[in-house]
Amino acid sequence: MPMPRGTSLESVVGELLEKWEDDRVGYLSLPSPILFETLLDRSRQPKGIFPLITEQPAAIHSFAYYPSSLGTIQIRDTRGVILGYRFKIPTCLLDTLNSTSKTLDSYGPWIAGGGRDALVRGLYRSRHYAIWADYNKKYCESRELLRDGEKGRGWLRANRGLFDYCSNQLRFLCPEQYLRMTGHVVKDMAKVMSTDGRKLRPLGGVWHGVCLNQGLASDESRSHQDWMDDKRLFNCVAPFGDGFQGGDLVLWQMKMRIGLEIGDGFFFYGSLLMR
Repeated sequence: MPMPRGTSLESVVGELLEKWEDDRVGYLSLPSPILFETLLDRSRQPKGIFPLITEQPAAIHSFAYYPSSLGTIQIRDTRGVILGYRFKIPTCLLDTLNSTSKTLDSYGPWIAGGGRDALVRGLYRSRHYAIWADYNKKYCESRELLRDGEKGRGWLRANRGLFDYCSNQLRFLCPEQYLRMTGHVVKDMAKVMSTDGRKLRPLGGVWHGVCLNQGLASDESRSHQDWMDDKRLFNCVAPFGDGFQGGDLVLWQMKMRIGLEIGDGFFFYGSLLMR
């Protein structure tokens, strides 16, 4: 976190917390019809088994709908576990994200999102700038970051404000997640040097990486679940782009549609929720 001269960490965090609480005034609390533990148990099924309800696309029309105009929302199960959180992101941060992402448009080939199955997430440009680790905890930079080189690193630097802002939202909402993401794993990561001699570190604020999707049309996304993501850490999504006119994030198991417009961020468990 950037520290202005003449200030302390305590005062900076205190000011951020106060602003966070002000932004949450009047937030909408929503009950989840399914428990976190139930989602966790079901996620242990063989990879690729989707909830039965996803076989009925028309069912989404009966789902509870929460448009962006309702502002901040927090979704909890009956045991108090937070399953989703929509918050506002300053426009200036998303303007920077949009303008800097355009510098990457002509760099590198267009690829299919969604891995081997081009239909899973459509045909569009997808970049993962991340620090990966294999089963032996051998950390390394993602292929896309190594390919894009300084151009990708410049994009990460330019969007540090956005990553820090979302990280602080997580810090105050779920401090236990924040501590886990900034704890021993970061120290272990720093023991590994990159190909150009730098210590490895998380690239997206407290998140170890980011996924940048560009050129995604409204009909180019299918239901999916990030099976390999950590089951106890939030993913964060933030829509942006000149042509984006708003959309819905469909949370199938929760039977909810979350409206997202430019200026919205949303936390959710990517490994537990089909969307």
